[in-house]
Amino acid sequence: MDIRVTAKEIAEGGTAADLVLATLARGGRKNLKVLLERIYALPEGARNRALAQIALLAGLRRMSEGFKNGNEPYGLRDYFEAARAEGARASLRAVLEARFGALPEWVHERIEQASSDEVNQWTRKSVCVRSLDRLIRPR
Repeated sequence: MDIRVTAKEIAEGGTAADLVLATLARGGRKNLKVLLERIYALPEGARNRALAQIALLAGLRRMSEGFKNGNEPYGLRDYFEAARAEGARASLRAVLEARFGALPEWVHERIEQASSDEVNQWTRKSVCVRSLDRLIRPR
């Protein structure tokens, strides 16, 4: 690969791998916000892999110093918070499915719409509740 290629040129390929590689190319830091926006638009699996790769590369290139100082120079903090919230939702779904079997659509909808605090409360209460209706009330 020609190392003189710019981030924009690499990102034109449009694949997750191209977008990750573009963060390392000339102009990658300057265009990181645009690259992240394009990555956020990828299908979930590709998006998660790409963001994990960027987080790894950020650490390797010491781009992560801003996170240690509480700053958000690279836009990854939102991703990590969203990933944490989605993980909590997935865990809640798994616990509820283990206890009650297949979940009705209204439960999936309520979990998706719930705040992080609600999801955490439901997860804690899910171990002792007797029915889904008592835990997650339909709207």
